Amino acid sequence: MVTHPITERCSASPGSLPPLRALATAFVTQHCGPDEARAADVALAVTEAASNVVRHAYPAPATGVIEFAAWVEGVELFVEVADSGIGFDAGSAKPGLGLRLIRGVASLSLRRNAEGGTRLRMTFPCST
Repeated sequence: MVTHPITERCSASPGSLPPLRALATAFVTQHCGPDEARAADVALAVTEAASNVVRHAYPAPATGVIEFAAWVEGVELFVEVADSGIGFDAGSAKPGLGLRLIRGVASLSLRRNAEGGTRLRMTFPCST
């Protein structure tokens, strides 16, 4: 079973982080059940990924957006956080604390978009 994805675009600003975290938590609770530990893991990962966009994707004075998506396929929850900023070279950059935290709670794939920006896809177990 595949759920219809939810998507959200918001400004890459610190004020966007709490609403994204709440959106992710509500989605995981609705589609994967009321597992508080899982919801906390998803909320942490989304917050860290979106924080990285705010801090690194758009050097001042540039501004931009965070793109968020979440969906369930079978017994897996997928969450993506993307930007169209300067991009991240996963091969040459040393991962910071945020990426290490995300890898501690989710499977992570990170790719630089050909048109610019970065897309993080996080995968979590989802069973009701």
